[in-house]
Amino acid sequence: MKEQLWLVVGGILLCGFVSAGKAAELSTIKAYGVYATQGGDYVRVKSFKHWDVFYRHFAEIPVIPPGDKPLELLVYQKDLDTNRMEFVSHPFDVPARNNRLSPVVTPVDGKKDMVRVSFEEKPDPASLLDVALYWGSSFRGMVALSDPKEQLLRIYSDEDQNAVGVLDSLQDILKAYPGNVQFQALVDKWTVIAKVQKDDGDFKYVTDAWDKYKKADKPGSKLHWLKKARQEINGYKRSHPKGKHLKEADAMAKEIDRKLEL
Repeated sequence: MKEQLWLVVGGILLCGFVSAGKAAELSTIKAYGVYATQGGDYVRVKSFKHWDVFYRHFAEIPVIPPGDKPLELLVYQKDLDTNRMEFVSHPFDVPARNNRLSPVVTPVDGKKDMVRVSFEEKPDPASLLDVALYWGSSFRGMVALSDPKEQLLRIYSDEDQNAVGVLDSLQDILKAYPGNVQFQALVDKWTVIAKVQKDDGDFKYVTDAWDKYKKADKPGSKLHWLKKARQEINGYKRSHPKGKHLKEADAMAKEIDRKLEL
């Protein structure tokens, strides 16, 4: 019976999950490592082999199940040195950003080389936790505080962003989740938005030149900006033959041509 019990526990450890919520569960953690919980199951923090954090790596990162308690880690390492641990969160919307966390470390009674780690500040749920241990054989691990797919779908459904940057991010995300229908739908949506933003951005060169013409107080300067506005209209019409500002551009061109003939 005991042998069967240890086989079950060993299988749980191999999957990276350890039962949580009872004191007896600490006895199930036999392998050195870092384990994370938010009040639910413990998840073993997986070694992260990449230098930088990109969306293409997100599928490799385990997710901590949601719970009703603040984030807590169990750090179990031989010859534990609590002064050489580092914890950083990376927000899902800008994973290259580093937000250093201040750990609160307490020993685990009866467990040599094991400590609990909580944090003075609550990390953003829409983020990754980056764990680094700098002694012996150094370890760097990564775990997600919530489901990256759900969070990224939420983040990139907000249309108040630069479309070119969003499309770059979505292409990287699809490397982690190839064939994902929801992310592909976002790519299609943002491709349309990118065209609209490009149209608006190019027409702004026209309106900026026109505004500078109207504000100019010297004849030479007014003539310069009048010609500049006409050039920008020509460029806009070449780039956007069916542009949303085409009627306005044509009307402005007629007025500029009339003024240049005077």
